[in-house]
Amino acid sequence: MASPSRDKPPSSLPVSPKAQRRFIVPTRRFLRLTLALLFLGLLVSVWPGLGVFWVLLALLLLLLFLLDTLLGAKGGEIQIERQIPLGHLGRLGTYNISLHNTGDRPLRLCLHEILPLGCEGDPLKQRLLLLPRQKVFLERSYLGTKRGNHHLPPIGLRIETLLGLAAYQEMHAKEDSLTVQPGRPSVETSWLLIRAGELTRDMDRSLLRRGGNWQFDSLREYCVGDEPRKIDWKASARRHRPMIRTYKSERNTQVLFLLDTGRLMGSLMNGINKLDRSMTPLLDLAAVCLNEGEKVGLMAFDSQPYLWVPPKDRISHLRRMIQALTFLETSHAPTSYFAALSELQARTKKRSLIILFSDFLDEISVRECFTSLAQLAKKHIVLFVAVNDPHMQKIMKEEAGDTASLMEKAVTGQLLEERRRVLAEIERLNIFTLDMDPKHLTGPLIRKYLEIRSKRV
Repeated sequence: MASPSRDKPPSSLPVSPKAQRRFIVPTRRFLRLTLALLFLGLLVSVWPGLGVFWVLLALLLLLLFLLDTLLGAKGGEIQIERQIPLGHLGRLGTYNISLHNTGDRPLRLCLHEILPLGCEGDPLKQRLLLLPRQKVFLERSYLGTKRGNHHLPPIGLRIETLLGLAAYQEMHAKEDSLTVQPGRPSVETSWLLIRAGELTRDMDRSLLRRGGNWQFDSLREYCVGDEPRKIDWKASARRHRPMIRTYKSERNTQVLFLLDTGRLMGSLMNGINKLDRSMTPLLDLAAVCLNEGEKVGLMAFDSQPYLWVPPKDRISHLRRMIQALTFLETSHAPTSYFAALSELQARTKKRSLIILFSDFLDEISVRECFTSLAQLAKKHIVLFVAVNDPHMQKIMKEEAGDTASLMEKAVTGQLLEERRRVLAEIERLNIFTLDMDPKHLTGPLIRKYLEIRSKRV
């Protein structure tokens, strides 16, 4: 079982344009002059002597229109390219549009562009004056609300002629695409790894005071204040200077993420569904685990498991996981824990930390997973991450102003009580649980992982 077979298009860089659609249209200036000429034609019926003058004006206007179109910009004088970096789900992103006047005369133009479905932003309408050989860049902002590859519509360009009587309209059809992926920008991920490293060192010092399982990490030179019992005498003799053995807490060697993509994970939260919002904390923890030397794998499932990313321990493996999640389809099928957990147990013989991202509506909808989770917990360490809806907590905090809101609050309270009972039953199966809004899940999830690791379950 592998990731869905899809062509992964490049996330950026302009490509050669297709044939441009180009046609001539009259401008408002020409239409106003034509209307004035028609009004003058009404006067001709009153003063017939103006007839010759009117015909000459009409011929002059037609001649100027034809001359203006002939002397207008040639096709291909304006070159347009997009430079598109990767976008991130739920984040404001930008890309650049470059316009290059390759001709020897200034050109007035108006540019139009709209965003594809899956990205939000105002339509772009920009009037520009391009000097000869000038190149300008426009920055385009958008909000990515759907994962995957989005083909950008053609750019509309309207180029005015010298006299302003006509304009050339072009559709610059380019095979550009904008890729919106889950997770964080690399700068934020690096900062997150630094903060997680500080938490890891704090927990390691605490574990050292309590005693625990440790493994050799590296050698370093002795410094004043180091404990003499940590000196490696053989290494010191080889290097002719005192060397200290450093240790790190023993890690679980494998972390497997299970991501439920079923119907309940498709409910929207501020325009983005639960599944998409869950991917950011999942990838955050995956980055932390890989940075700590753990092997990390991924399985996605709905009624059947359909995506499997084998566990690896290289930090570059995070890119493979992001690519797999970027093109993962949201499913409308019901969730089957039995099929997914049976497949996982068949694939994984080694004791691992299993982190399951899912959600449930009530006790009935999650009851069938208890047996499978209990069987899984006999061999593996299991963390059940329930992705909750913050709207339910908001309903409970608001005052009930009428009968309808009072009923809504009562039903919500009953669902939350059932949710607490279900999570308590899962914990009785010797399974760790975490129930959080995905927007605030990253911090508690990393701390829970470090807590589980320090306990040596």
